[in-house]
Amino acid sequence: MIVTRNPKTVKLATGQIIIGDSNGLGKAISLSGDITGINQSGVATVVSASTSTAGKVQLSNLYNGTSQTKATTEKALNDAYTSIQSDLTTIRGSISSNRTNYVVADQTALNALTGVAVGDLIFITDDGDSHWADYVVTAVDGGGAVTSKVKIADYNGLVNSLGGAPLSTGSDTVTVTNNSVTLTHAPSGGLSSVLNFGFARIVTTSGESYDVALVATGVSTVFDLDPAPQGANGDFDGETAYIQYMY
Repeated sequence: MIVTRNPKTVKLATGQIIIGDSNGLGKAISLSGDITGINQSGVATVVSASTSTAGKVQLSNLYNGTSQTKATTEKALNDAYTSIQSDLTTIRGSISSNRTNYVVADQTALNALTGVAVGDLIFITDDGDSHWADYVVTAVDGGGAVTSKVKIADYNGLVNSLGGAPLSTGSDTVTVTNNSVTLTHAPSGGLSSVLNFGFARIVTTSGESYDVALVATGVSTVFDLDPAPQGANGDFDGETAYIQYMY
């Protein structure tokens, strides 16, 4: 005997579809999520994407469009990058061919300049800290006076990039007293920061010159003179000493 089971009829409401359940029977469900419906031809309707809703989106090769429902392709990004690089090359070429370099003593002299153009370079001998600095002009007024600039290099930045603290060079001319000299500043590394291998140049009133070694004392700015070059007493008192050092 062959027994047959009557197929179960599933009633659908508008917008529902049939799927198989765990018993192999049909089940009516309503659509949710990104798919909002399927027509009688089996074509699904998907939610369109927006800035606030996830969904389908159309690709675009435009990089300068205004649509908020399209996605930019790699080609569009590459086109934008190529365009920007081309523009930058043109700008650099224009600035480079027309750039003027200025050298001024200080900020006061810089502010007094006229006829300056954007992109010009200005080297300042003393940027307010007794050291040089280099600026590029970013804006000028109608008369070519600098209204905005950007520092692109300076002494302290250079020295720091080399791993050391900012240093200055001292060149003192002093009179020998009690066979010693007193410097204006303390050499940064003590005797090792005195140039010319730690020697002072002594010039006597009679015009004789001696290169005399310095000897460190307990005071950072005071150095004794090695008496050997002048004989047993080494008396240079009253003579002029020239010392160069880093501080």
